[in-house]
Amino acid sequence: IRVMRGRGWTEQLAWSHDGARLAVSAGKRVTVFDSNDLRDQAPPLYEWTDHASAVTGLAFDPRNSLRLAAASYGGVKLWSLIAGDLERALAWKGSMISLSWSPDGAYIACGCQDQSVHFWRLASGADSEMSGYAAKPKAIAWCWDSSLLATSGDATATLWDFGGRGPEGTEPIILHGHVDHVSTLSFAPKAV
Repeated sequence: IRVMRGRGWTEQLAWSHDGARLAVSAGKRVTVFDSNDLRDQAPPLYEWTDHASAVTGLAFDPRNSLRLAAASYGGVKLWSLIAGDLERALAWKGSMISLSWSPDGAYIACGCQDQSVHFWRLASGADSEMSGYAAKPKAIAWCWDSSLLATSGDATATLWDFGGRGPEGTEPIILHGHVDHVSTLSFAPKAV
């Protein structure tokens, strides 16, 4: 067992897809550790503290394990593990409560405190919002090919079509039948 010392209560964590790095958040602080440094209590690779509020979601870029997204009040910050600095800020006026990066690397989506889902197209920086949720959409998951985004904050699962031009102006598929809140969502991996 190896001990990685951060500061404060760990609230979020994310492994890079290559397994080389572990990111953890405690309050406004994000710390990134090198998983190959086997020394007990090894120092972190990076530590960033300039988030507007507690970090509520972490995700590594699925195509590039040297980019990390952190969600908090005011949007999402993209951190470069090459430069060790802020690469880009995706601003939004509300408080993010969850974060998911699409497998193709094209989108970042966040559930929001105001009962909406906000997403950004990373190539253009354009953003959009899907509203009308009965509760805060904390659970978010992408299907393996990034064509569908599943969201939930109540007793339904809502599926948004990201194939083609995106979900704007379309009606989502709403899956009913759960007795209580859906707290976790996941798609099956690509069939072989």
